[in-house]
Amino acid sequence: MFNNACVQILQKMDKAELKALKAFIKQREAQKKQENSLFNYLYNCHPEFKAKDLDQDKILSIFKDSNWANPAKRLSNIGNNLTKIIDDFLVEQALKKNWEEYEFLLAFEYSRLGLPDLLDRKIDSYLNAPEKLTIKEETDEEELEGNKLDQEKKKDSDRGSINVWYHWNLYRMYHLRYYSRDTIKAASGETNLDLSLEQLEQANLAARLRIALEMATLKLINGKEPLLTFSNEELAALKTKLTEKETFLYLYCHAYDLLANPDDQKFYDFKAKLLRLGKQLSRDEQGNLLTPLINYASVAIRKGQEQFYAEASLLHHYGLETGLLLQDEKITPELLLSVLNITCEAQQLAEAEALLERWGPHLAPSLKEEAIMASKSRIQFFSKKYKESAAQFSTVKRFSNHFMELVARTSTVQSYFEMEEYILLDSFCESFAKALSRSEDRFSPQHRESYGNFVKMVQALVSAKLDPNTNLAEKRNKLQRKLEKYSPIVCKKWLKEKIENC
Repeated sequence: MFNNACVQILQKMDKAELKALKAFIKQREAQKKQENSLFNYLYNCHPEFKAKDLDQDKILSIFKDSNWANPAKRLSNIGNNLTKIIDDFLVEQALKKNWEEYEFLLAFEYSRLGLPDLLDRKIDSYLNAPEKLTIKEETDEEELEGNKLDQEKKKDSDRGSINVWYHWNLYRMYHLRYYSRDTIKAASGETNLDLSLEQLEQANLAARLRIALEMATLKLINGKEPLLTFSNEELAALKTKLTEKETFLYLYCHAYDLLANPDDQKFYDFKAKLLRLGKQLSRDEQGNLLTPLINYASVAIRKGQEQFYAEASLLHHYGLETGLLLQDEKITPELLLSVLNITCEAQQLAEAEALLERWGPHLAPSLKEEAIMASKSRIQFFSKKYKESAAQFSTVKRFSNHFMELVARTSTVQSYFEMEEYILLDSFCESFAKALSRSEDRFSPQHRESYGNFVKMVQALVSAKLDPNTNLAEKRNKLQRKLEKYSPIVCKKWLKEKIENC
C-alpha cells in the first residue's frame, strides 16, 4: 500500500485547503506532470483514502509510461517530490496566517542589508501593534449574547493582536537591531541588549504562564499533577506587578489563579476581565482563556452548583458563535458533546438537535462518525427515546476517541436502566467495568474512577429496586450515603433523581 508522507498530509486537509493546494500546484508546478497526476488521483480519494485506492498497482496504472525498472522506488520518489511541493504550500500558507513571522523575516532582511532606520521603524510598528480598544463597560453580558461568527470573524483578524509569540519575536527583533550590519556598538549607553534581556524575561514568563495554565486545566480534567506551577507567593507578586497594559501576561496570570485557587468570585471577575480586554489578544489566545472559565463552570456543575448551567451555556455559545473555540473551523468532539449535554440537561432538546445539525459538519472527518453517534445517543436519551439511544453504541465497531466511547457507554447504561432492561444492563455494566480496567493507557485515572463509580452506583440502584424487603426511606438513605461516598462520579444529577424516585 502507498503510504507516503504526502498521503498523510492530504488526509488531514479539508476540502478548502485541498482546493487552495490544487491552485498552488497548477500555478507553480504545472510542468511536473507525474506529481500532478499523483496529486489529482489522491485529490479524488479524499477524505476516505481507502486501502483499495492506495494499492500500489492501482496508483501505477494512472501513469501512461509506467514500465519502470523499479516501480516501487519510482513511485516513492514521485510521492517525495509531491511532498516537497505540499511543504512549500504549507509554508506559504503559514506565512500568510502568521504575520509575526512575516514581519520578523522582513526585519531580518533589513538587518542583513544594514538598514537601521527601516529596522527601527519595523520594531516600533511591532511594539505598538496591539490595537487600543474602546471598551463598553456596561454591555459585557449583552456582548456574550449578541456576538455572531459572521460579525467577529474577519480576514486577518489577528493582525496586531498579542499572542504567545509576541514577546519572543520582539526579543528577536531587538537582537537583530543590535547585530545589524555596521551597527554593532560598544558605547556604555547602548540599550538594545538591555531591552533584549527585558523582552527575553517577558517571553519566558509568557511561555511559563501559558504552559502552567494548560497543565492546571489538565489536572482539572484528568487529575494529573502539573510539572510546572506558580506558588501563591509568586502569583501574588505577579498580580501586584502586572497591569492591564501587559494584557497577555495580566490575563494569563488571572486565568491560572482561577484554576490554581478556585473561587466563584474569581470566576466572575476573570470573565469580566476577559470580555473587557480579550480582543487585544489573538483569537487562539482568547479561546485558550475562555476554556478555563468553561472548565470551572463544568466542575461547579458536578459539585451541584446548578447556577453554573447558565454560565456554561452562555460561554459555550459565545465561544462557538465567535469561532473562538474552533480550531481551523473545526469543532472538537469533546466540545460538541459538552455543549449538547448542557443544552439537553436544560431540556432544550430542539436546540440540541439544531446544534448537532449546525456543528456536526465542522467535526474532523476521522472522528465524525463516532462523535455524531455519541451525540445522537445523548440527545435521544434526554428525549426519552431509550431504545434508539441504547442501539447507537453498536453502530461503531471500534472507537478511536476514548471520550466518545465513555459517553456512548454511559448513555446506554442510563437507557437500559430507564427501560428496566436489568438483564441487559447487568451484562453491559460488567463489560463497561472491564473496559475501564483493561487498559490503563486508554483512560485516565480520573476517568476510570468517575465512570467506574457511576457503574457501581447504577448496580446499587438496581439491587435496591429489586429488593422487596427493605423500607423505602431506608433504601433512599443508604443509596444517598453511597452516592456521597462515590466521588468523583459522572451523571450525579441523574443518579440523585433515580434515588428520589426509587
